[in-house]
Amino acid sequence: MAPGKNTYITSLVFDIVLAMFTQKHSSIEKMQDNQNFEIAQALLKTSGNRTTPARIQILGFLLSSDNALSHQDIECSLEDSSQHFDRVTIYRTLDWLVAHEIAHKVMSNDRTWRYNAQTTAPSRHAHFHCKQCSQILCLEHLQPAVLSDLPKGYEVEQAELTLQGYCPLCPQPAS
Repeated sequence: MAPGKNTYITSLVFDIVLAMFTQKHSSIEKMQDNQNFEIAQALLKTSGNRTTPARIQILGFLLSSDNALSHQDIECSLEDSSQHFDRVTIYRTLDWLVAHEIAHKVMSNDRTWRYNAQTTAPSRHAHFHCKQCSQILCLEHLQPAVLSDLPKGYEVEQAELTLQGYCPLCPQPAS
């Protein structure tokens, strides 16, 4: 067999394997997305409120993310999907999800609200903000101890504790 033909066959086999992997990976992602949208619909039904396509889609995207998403992140994700909602609908839906305690929001360093799904009862917890990639992660297990040490007569309605540093995926700057 000629060397050029062997390279062509190797390249063709690689392309086929890559296409099969990509298709399988895409199918897994779609299945996970479908599960997130089913969970979103169930959470919305459980809340006793009306389920709308915007609420299901946006909550589904929040559920599928490991970190908090900005309005712009959600808008870009929705552009890639079959559903399209205008900016105002997205803002109103996010506000509605927060008001009904199905999601919560945290302010990032760039003064952008970022949203995260809330699948359990609301809890006061800390967040971690990566200074390199700007991702914000909920630290559900880390609850601020300062809340128990308030002077007598004070009652906290809202508290935000954000730890800043570098996530495991980002290189730390040299000291």
